[in-house]
Amino acid sequence: MMRYLVRQPESIFNKFFEDLSPSTLGKNLDIYKQDNKYIVEVDLPGFTKEDITVDYHEDILTIKAETTQETNEEKDDKKYVYRSRQSTSMTRRIRFEDINQEEISGNFENGVLKLELPLAQEVVAEAKRIEIK
Repeated sequence: MMRYLVRQPESIFNKFFEDLSPSTLGKNLDIYKQDNKYIVEVDLPGFTKEDITVDYHEDILTIKAETTQETNEEKDDKKYVYRSRQSTSMTRRIRFEDINQEEISGNFENGVLKLELPLAQEVVAEAKRIEIK
C-alpha cells in the first residue's frame, strides 16, 4: 500500500478534489398548450440572460445555459496548490412540430425562462368541385 501511495501521489490528490456530485440544473421543465401556442418554462437559477441561448432548427428546440463563477480574490502571500471554480452548464432539446418559427419569443425573469412557440397556421383547403369532361 505504501508503495502505491509513493508512486501515485498525483492520482490520489486529483481524486480527493474530484467533483463527486455534478449538479443538474434545469430539471424543472413545464410544457403546456395555451390558445394556439406551446409555452415552455424552465427553471434556471444562478444563470443570467447572457448565459442562455435558445435555437429552433428542424423541429428541435435547443436550450443551453452555461456559467462560470470565478473569485477575483488574489492574494500575493498565498501559493495555491489547488483552486476551484464553479462551472455549470445544461442543455435541453425538445421536439416540436408545426411551429411558426418566425414568431417564437422568449423572456427570462427571476430565474425562469419562458418561451412561446406559436403553432403554424393550419391551411384548410376549401372543397373544390371538379368538372368532368
